[in-house]
Amino acid sequence: LPEIPTVADLPGKVRLRVGDGGDQTCALPIFADDRSIMTKARASCLIGWPAAHSRSPLIHHHWLRHFGIEGGYSIEAVPPEEFAEFVLHLAHHGFVGANVTIPHKERVLALTEPDDRARAVGAANTLWYDGDRLRSTNTDIEGFINNLDACAPGWDAAAEALVLGAGGSSRAVVFGLLERGIGRIHLANRTITRAEALAGQFGDKVVPLHWPRIAEVMPRAGLPRRGQALTDTRVATSAGSASTAARKRSASRAAMQPMPAEVTACR
Repeated sequence: LPEIPTVADLPGKVRLRVGDGGDQTCALPIFADDRSIMTKARASCLIGWPAAHSRSPLIHHHWLRHFGIEGGYSIEAVPPEEFAEFVLHLAHHGFVGANVTIPHKERVLALTEPDDRARAVGAANTLWYDGDRLRSTNTDIEGFINNLDACAPGWDAAAEALVLGAGGSSRAVVFGLLERGIGRIHLANRTITRAEALAGQFGDKVVPLHWPRIAEVMPRAGLPRRGQALTDTRVATSAGSASTAARKRSASRAAMQPMPAEVTACR
C-alpha cells in the first residue's frame, strides 16, 4: 500500500483501526464512486492481530464496485485479549459478518457455531449472522486448492508434500492436501509440540518434523523448479518489514537448490 496519513476523521472514506498499538488510526483512500457504498450499506471486516498489512479492503472494494453491491469492508486490528468481546458483540460494532485471520482462526470456533468443515479443520476464517446466531466456516481450503489447480495443474500427482507452519492456515492446507489424496505430509514448525498436536488430529499420513530437519525431506518434497508448485499462504506485508526480508532470504536460498520437488505449501 502507498503511505497513508494518520487521520482523526475522514467523511466518505473507510476508517481502519490498523495500528500495532491502540492509538494509530489509518484511512484507506476510497474512490468517489465508493462514497455511496460506504455511507449506506452493511459492512464487514477483517479481524486480525496485526492486520495493517492486509490487502483485503482493496480486494473487497474492487468486487463491490464491480458487481454494484452496496457494502463496506474494513480492517479491525484486535489483540487476543479483546478478541472474544469483539466477536461476541460483532453486530454492536457495526458488522454483519467478518473474516478472521491470524492469530484468531482456531479460537473463533468456540465463540461461534461452526459448520462441519470448520470443525473438521479446527479453524474458521469466515463469520456471518443467521438471524441472531453467529455462524462460521472455513474457506481457506478452497482458496488454497483452487489456486493450485489453476496455477499448477496436476500438482496432486505428488506423493509427498511439505507444509511449513502449524497455525490456522496450515490446518486448512493439510486438510485440503489430504482430501486430494496426498499420501504423506511433512509438517514442520519451529515449535515441534505444535506440529505434533496438529499432526495428531489428522492421522498417520501427517508427520511432524523438527524445523532443522527440513533439508532432509527436501529431496522428496522440496522447493520448486519450473513447472512445480510453491504456495505461500501468508498475506503480503509492507515493503521493508522483517518478514519480507526473511522471505526474500528464504527465496534466495531456495533458488540455489535444484531439488526435484512436487509441491511445497508454505505458511
